[in-house]
This record gives sequence, structure tokens and C-alpha cells, in this order.
Amino acid sequence: GGLVFFPEGTYELNNSTLTMYSNITLQGEGHASIIQGWPGITASGISLVTWRNIRIKGYRYIWSNCTDVLLENIYFENENYSDPANASSRFCQFTDSSRFRIVNCYIENCQYGIWIGGAAGSLTSQNTDVVVESCYIKNTYATGYSYPAGINIADGKNIVLTKNHIEGIQPLTGTKGYGIYQGDNTVFKAENIVISNNTVEDCEYGIKLHSAAKVVVSDNVVTLGAGDAGQAIASFGDLDPIDSSIPSSFTVTSNVVQGADIFFPGWHKNLTITGNTVVDGNRGITTYTSGGSDYSYYVTI
Repeated sequence: GGLVFFPEGTYELNNSTLTMYSNITLQGEGHASIIQGWPGITASGISLVTWRNIRIKGYRYIWSNCTDVLLENIYFENENYSDPANASSRFCQFTDSSRFRIVNCYIENCQYGIWIGGAAGSLTSQNTDVVVESCYIKNTYATGYSYPAGINIADGKNIVLTKNHIEGIQPLTGTKGYGIYQGDNTVFKAENIVISNNTVEDCEYGIKLHSAAKVVVSDNVVTLGAGDAGQAIASFGDLDPIDSSIPSSFTVTSNVVQGADIFFPGWHKNLTITGNTVVDGNRGITTYTSGGSDYSYYVTI
């Protein structure tokens, strides 16, 4: 236990300089307390960790089997975003962890700002009780990134994404970029997800889901422009890869969508789309079979 204090100044760290233990707080005096040259850590099996009031110029931070972690008022930027070796940078990735809060953080120039869950085919995890609140995620350097996302949910339950601002998540030619994305769910289900009061703009896709259950998408403002995919809020209704269940219990309400559509093809059960505003979209609100035997039922618009 203890406090590691970084007064205003610039600190050069590497992987061997600072080892993370349980019950530790890393605290600075604000964004003038700069940690750089810290390429990333993999913290495993620790708890009661706080990072607060610091600026980090780094690469990727992975938390595995950790609990009770708070990341607050952190300015994070990918330090070597022009280096192809850092093309999969991310501020933090959780695997098999619980009770995480990321609050009031500024995250810039990452392929993935925040990754909740294991990567498809490699990491297995079930994250629980994750809150991402009042964060600003921006990608101003797209070269070298494919399929970037501000917030990526691979799997997990009891996830709240609220009051975040995500912008500029744009793809390379031929790939895709997402503000908030849920997919790659290969080991556990993604369920009990609340996405509310976020602003998403200048991304190819706004909020896109694939195979989740018990989802509320409410009071978001999503603005897409010419040349984007035209899907501001979308769920492709893929059957869950774990138990082949139909994505169910979706509520999409009180969102404002500009320059794109609310788009729900494929399987869905108990889908409610109500009280939304769609301006300058292509089709407005759409739900239909995607070409196979799939269909939506118990739908209210």
C-alpha cells in the first residue's frame, strides 16, 4: 500500500522502473506531471489501484484479473503513434476483471481508446461492473490503424458508458472506424450494457453492436458526415457465438442522430426504438431481414 507522488515535471519510466502492486495510488499534480517512455504494463491479480491527475505518454496497459481500479483525470496519448510497432495502442484493456472506473480522462491517438474484454481468438475474459464516464477520446492520427474504435466491448456485463465525447475515429481505406463498438464476443456474452448521454462525431460508424443482450442506448447525440457508413446507431443482430441466442431486450430511446440512420437488420427480440430524432439520414429507422432466415420480432417503433 502507499502513494507514489509525481510533482509537476517530466519522468522517464520503462517497464522495469515501476512495478504495480495492490493498494497503490499513482498521483500527480495534474497534466503537468508527465510520465513518458513507459511503453506499457500487464498488471495481473492486483486490486485497489488508483491512477489520478497525471499525463502519460505511453503505449498499452493491460489489466488481467484485477479488481477495484480507478483511472481518473488522466491525459493519455500514444507516444509513438507514427511507429508501426505501436499500431495496436490502447490506453487500457481489461480481461477477466471487475469494478473498473475510468473518469474524466483524455485519450488521444490510440487504435482503441478503451478495450473491454479479450481479443477474439486469443484472450478469454469476463469483465463485470465497468464504468467509463466523462472521457474525451480522439484519434487525430489515422495512419497505421485498422478498425479503430473509441471504446471497444469484446465481452462483459454490467457496463455503463456515459457522458463521453468521442470524435475523429476514422479508418484507413477499406477498413472501418467506430465510436463505440461491441463485437468479437467469442467466449462470454455481452449483456447489461447502458450507453447514455454520449456525443459521437466524425467517425465512420457511431454506435455499433453485434451480439449483445439487455442493452439501453439513450440520450446520445451522434453526428456523421458525408462519406461515412450512414449507421449512427446500429445492431447487426448476430446470433450469440456462445449459445446462439438472439440479441434481445434492446431499448433505443431519446437519441438525436444527424446525417445517418438507426439501423437494425438481422435477428432481434424485444426491440424498442422510441422518441428518437433522425435528421438528414438515408432511411431514418430501419429493421429488416439481412438476407438469411433471420428476422426481428416483438418490435416497437
